[in-house]
Amino acid sequence: MILKDMILNTKLWGIAAAAMFLLMIGLGVAGQILASRLAADPDAYRHAGIIVKSAGLFLIFGLAACVAPLMVRAVLAFQVHIDNGQVPIIAFLLRHETDIVLAFWAVWILGGLAAAPAIVRGFVLGE
Repeated sequence: MILKDMILNTKLWGIAAAAMFLLMIGLGVAGQILASRLAADPDAYRHAGIIVKSAGLFLIFGLAACVAPLMVRAVLAFQVHIDNGQVPIIAFLLRHETDIVLAFWAVWILGGLAAAPAIVRGFVLGE
């Protein structure tokens, strides 16, 4: 029950999504500052780039994780608002809201794991 309450807490996920977004903006500013200061030292520039890119990927994945519960809750709340709450498929989805979010997360995690080698090679390391 605690897990269900946490997953369906839109205020929690909204605050977390906003925090991730603001951290992404801050990371972009920090990356620009580091780039200008480390341009003369190629090794330090490369290492700072790897750290900033890795942190950016972490924040993107975190933001995606925060969006799933908000998206599911918003779509189902809208369906209830337009009086579709009694339609069998919508009623089924309302009963399994937590499972839908967990399924989103599972698919995204599996996709991220499948793409991880290419992400590290191409995006983070720049090979």
